[in-house]
Amino acid sequence: MFINPKLLPDDTLNALIEDWLFKQAEFENMNENANMETAREQVKQMLKRKTLVISFAEDDELDVADRINIQPVENFGLTPNQVEFDEL
Repeated sequence: MFINPKLLPDDTLNALIEDWLFKQAEFENMNENANMETAREQVKQMLKRKTLVISFAEDDELDVADRINIQPVENFGLTPNQVEFDEL
């Protein structure tokens, strides 16, 4: 299930993006002066272009924090044009 980022409140979307950025090796290797706002805006643009998607796993065995994630669309064997958002 893919979640349309437009449906998430800004503070929720920003927190999800920041959490994802901190998990990324590329972000950790940025210099200390890297601007979180710039990185967040880059991720938002990637979500808008659907090169990244917000996925939700309905697996009850996962913790809630592990059920929602940002992932490259390629992880699902899809192209950005093939992404369809589920309604919440």
